[in-house]
Amino acid sequence: MSSKNTERKKFRQILRNIPDQDILHSSKEICHRIATQFSSVKSLAIYAAQKQEVSLQSLHALLPHTQLLYPLCHPERKLSFHLVKKPNELQVGKYGIDEPLPEKHPLLPLSEIELILCPGLAFTPRGIRLGHGGGYYDRVLENFHGITCGIALHQQITPHLPTQPHDILMQHIITDQKIYHT
Repeated sequence: MSSKNTERKKFRQILRNIPDQDILHSSKEICHRIATQFSSVKSLAIYAAQKQEVSLQSLHALLPHTQLLYPLCHPERKLSFHLVKKPNELQVGKYGIDEPLPEKHPLLPLSEIELILCPGLAFTPRGIRLGHGGGYYDRVLENFHGITCGIALHQQITPHLPTQPHDILMQHIITDQKIYHT
């Protein structure tokens, strides 16, 4: 099995080859699947998409009564999650990722979050996640007791990925074509 860095390069190239309009269309389909599957969830951690990532922005309209939380990067590669009512309130932060402002967006403790939607470069149908390499989500998920769900385009699903002992498996993977219950 190839190394994680080799797999990251491979999937970054795959994503670069997908037209933006296809990602936008698939993002809408994925958001509808999320809203249908998890309509009763009261607190949902999402993320602000970077280029070539599934956008979850339409969840604001699809789940108007759900608390939507965005991650804020901290030193020591830690994340906190903050309530954001309008995605246009986010501000460019670390790594060029849109983030909440702690003075404006209230922190919600990890223990009060029901579901975390995790970005990634690739996933297996069994729930293995290949992240971008910073370990932010692995650190937060090791102390999380709610539902974990990977978000991906169908092109990001692969039969095998290298793993390490600290990797956290996803309980579900939602793509534009299918939901995997791991």
